[in-house]
Amino acid sequence: AVQQAHEQQWRETRYGRWQQEQQSEPGLGVALLRLALASLMHPRLAEDAPEGVSWLPTDVVGAVGEVASRVVGFCGVLAGHTGMVISAGFSPDGTNLVSASWDKTVRVWDVATGECVHTLQGHTSAVNSAGFSPDGTKLISASDDKTVRVWDVATGECVQTLQGHTDWVQSAGFSPDGTNLVSASDDTTVRVWDVATGACVQTLQGHTDRVYSAGFSPDGTNLVSASDDKTVRVWDVATGE
Repeated sequence: AVQQAHEQQWRETRYGRWQQEQQSEPGLGVALLRLALASLMHPRLAEDAPEGVSWLPTDVVGAVGEVASRVVGFCGVLAGHTGMVISAGFSPDGTNLVSASWDKTVRVWDVATGECVHTLQGHTSAVNSAGFSPDGTKLISASDDKTVRVWDVATGECVQTLQGHTDWVQSAGFSPDGTNLVSASDDTTVRVWDVATGACVQTLQGHTDRVYSAGFSPDGTNLVSASDDKTVRVWDVATGE
């Protein structure tokens, strides 16, 4: 009875719950989330391990990585950038990854093999963010060179360079329908761009300090922005208010 009580108490710890969760194979999204969380939680899991156990029975990251690799065929370290990597994300169909680096490049990676299929060069300073269009045919990147660039995924060519910001551009992203772009800059503004023409259709002013991120609502009618001025703002895309 004492042993059973001890085992029950152990199952209620973070360590115990983690072990039980590993008995069922998760989907790709859950596996990758656990991969990231496990690397951060390792010290806390170890604190809850049964008395006398100072190590986890299997490497936390390795165990989750093994599950993910069975799903996507590859899970490991993608090496190639020569500077800090600031952002990364999947393509809509999950077959590719994009990464943005302070080495001034954007890289596209094949998820199945882990190989770099494109190194996109053109920015003249650090690249702070990069992401795919909703249909996966284009990429957008934001840079300290004060520009936003649009790239063709198939060819790796830059098809548009959007100029207008007067300071570093921290983030950029597509609208849900892929017709517009939004960018956030240290110049305290948020800009909305027309993808077809490359023209800036809205300059949203109101923040009093650098703007770190901006993104569209699911229906594309609103924008949200986050700033160093300690505020979050919601904007109407049609009016810019």
